[in-house]
Amino acid sequence: MKLEYGYRALGAIIVASLAALPACAGSPAPAKRAETPSARATRPVESHRYDVIIVGAGMAGLTAGKTLKHAGRNVLLLEATDRIGGRGITDTTTFSAPIDLGGAWIHGVETNPLSPIILGTGLAVQPTEVDASKHFFLNHRFATRCERERFDRISEAFEAALEDSVHPSGPSEVAADDAASNYLPKSEPAGSDSNTDCKATPKPAKKGNGKRAQPAEPPVVEATFNELLSLVALNTGPLESATELEKNSNVDATEFLAGNDVLIKKGYGTFVEEYGKEMLPDVHLSSPVTRIRRGPNGVVVETSKGERFEARKVLVTVSTGVLRAGKIKFDPELPKDKLEALDGLPMGVLDKVIMEFKTPDVFPKDNGASLANTWVLYGGDTKNPDDDMAFVFSPMRSNIAIGFIGGERAWKLEKLPNHGRDAMIKLATDAMNDMCKCDVTASLVAARTTSWGTENWTYGAYSAAAPGKSAMRQKLAEPVENVLYFAGEACDFSTYNGSFAAAYNSALRASHGLLACLGREDKGESCGER
Repeated sequence: MKLEYGYRALGAIIVASLAALPACAGSPAPAKRAETPSARATRPVESHRYDVIIVGAGMAGLTAGKTLKHAGRNVLLLEATDRIGGRGITDTTTFSAPIDLGGAWIHGVETNPLSPIILGTGLAVQPTEVDASKHFFLNHRFATRCERERFDRISEAFEAALEDSVHPSGPSEVAADDAASNYLPKSEPAGSDSNTDCKATPKPAKKGNGKRAQPAEPPVVEATFNELLSLVALNTGPLESATELEKNSNVDATEFLAGNDVLIKKGYGTFVEEYGKEMLPDVHLSSPVTRIRRGPNGVVVETSKGERFEARKVLVTVSTGVLRAGKIKFDPELPKDKLEALDGLPMGVLDKVIMEFKTPDVFPKDNGASLANTWVLYGGDTKNPDDDMAFVFSPMRSNIAIGFIGGERAWKLEKLPNHGRDAMIKLATDAMNDMCKCDVTASLVAARTTSWGTENWTYGAYSAAAPGKSAMRQKLAEPVENVLYFAGEACDFSTYNGSFAAAYNSALRASHGLLACLGREDKGESCGER
């Protein structure tokens, strides 16, 4: 879908947003120190009236703040945590290389709206091979050539069915918005593996030098269709959409922009913090918003510190997890259609297990081939789905492995002691032991896990539209009474759902709406129905 606002206005906003971009050299500026309780008690209530108060200083909040500020508007950003960047957060201290705890890849780098900004700063990037059919592991071995071909055909059949459901080819057919799982193939697509060279046959006994022949190796038992189908569903569901396919809209699954994915050497979070650093003077850190009151003269925004700030407009950029949890009270309450939009956009979870080793020797190889910067799907024991996950080994030539666990399994693991840290690390090391046929724990130097589902400033990793609810992204983005505006990754079209690009796009649209409305009001005109 095309973004629905004028190209001239969008061009002006983008120019304004790009004008103050940093060079991204060096480390991000240190976050402001959180205030002590005594300092909070003595801090005076701010009486200044702002044009716009922005709730949240992640990618969306920072983009909106920069755009509005460059247009001459005075803004205030209220951030719940002690840092800017939101879900763009890079760990620069635990490991020998910067590692993103949140979003890490520029998806579809060729057409991603953030590509020219990030690449234009000169940041080094590393492509990742993300085709899961090329390298996956199941039943204590890497997949055979035939299994890879079959996996690829199942994936292609699934993608074709999804595409036809959203963009039907027949003139009388109607586009659907339902569960993505409905379009998984019901039987194995026909292909070349029916040929004899792809049948499971025992290898002949070895002979030589008059010695007794060695016993023949047992034949490889090819994975069944259902086993491969489960891996396809795992890869396109919990490990991509952060939720199971039966809980995700087919529109989200179809429209998300595919393409080449690249990692940023210094980390995506480092970029986001550098990108927004100029807004630090306008940010109040460690200031969770607890209530937003709107009335005929604008809004009053209250924080957990007992502060009250007034503004003509407010832009909310927090996650749907925070809004669904009722962490912010709205007075009057949000309209029914806005609550329905929040219900249709629950948060999914994709957690990481980040491990650094003394040597890269523990990283598995597939038929002798290196798996560096490659998405490796681990099916483990196909009779036990609880060991399924994925890995990226040696990102940016490091001795680091990153494991990924998503969907319901991630939610359940986070309920264990210490948010599932020990259990996640064991899952990841057991999987690596299986793949490298060695004991990786002896080489383990450092480890860290994420727990996005229990982070009280997100309550999830990113939004995943429920079946039949993909249109709720645009519904959530609509302003209320031209006073209360929304932006963030949940407020963009499915093309970039859940990503930094979605947060960026939605912030530009919201900023354009805010600037247009403020301009009319300055002339004594109305923005429309209130």
